[in-house]
Amino acid sequence: IGSVGLTKYENGTFTPIESARKFVITAIGNDPLGRLLINNYGELYVRENDQFVPFEPDKIPAVGFFYAIHTDLENAIWLGSDKGLMRLKDGVLTSFTTADGLAGSDVKVIIEARNGGLWIGTYDGLTRFEKGHFTSWREADGLPSRTVRALYEEADGTLWIGSYDGGLARFKDGKFTSYNM
Repeated sequence: IGSVGLTKYENGTFTPIESARKFVITAIGNDPLGRLLINNYGELYVRENDQFVPFEPDKIPAVGFFYAIHTDLENAIWLGSDKGLMRLKDGVLTSFTTADGLAGSDVKVIIEARNGGLWIGTYDGLTRFEKGHFTSWREADGLPSRTVRALYEEADGTLWIGSYDGGLARFKDGKFTSYNM
């Protein structure tokens, strides 16, 4: 991701996808129908009949690069960009920023939470979206690094957090633990 083109790996073989040959891709995801979504220079494309075509161009504004694409269990598409978070649900686009409770406006990762809602990693902290509300954690709240780049949640709810400059952290039972050399 973040380089020119897209390659598919299947049955031990890498195959370039010709219709995305000149795209600069910063995010990959799926739409509610399971079709591949990609970001190319701030514009979303969907793969239809082996071609990438603009995805709902009248609904998604070109706001900068998208770094995260996630379709949730309610078939809403969540888009994380350097300008905040957007949700496309039933044709309605809603934007969220720090004014709504998001930890930061530069969204890098979105994952489904095991017991509902979403985990959202930003360059300024960690956010949980649940039942329509945001809860955020920053360094002042014990988050070991403000730059959240990767998230993984275990079956028991333990959240693993990869950061840009602070190594690996664990969020379990409301407490952060940092792991480093």
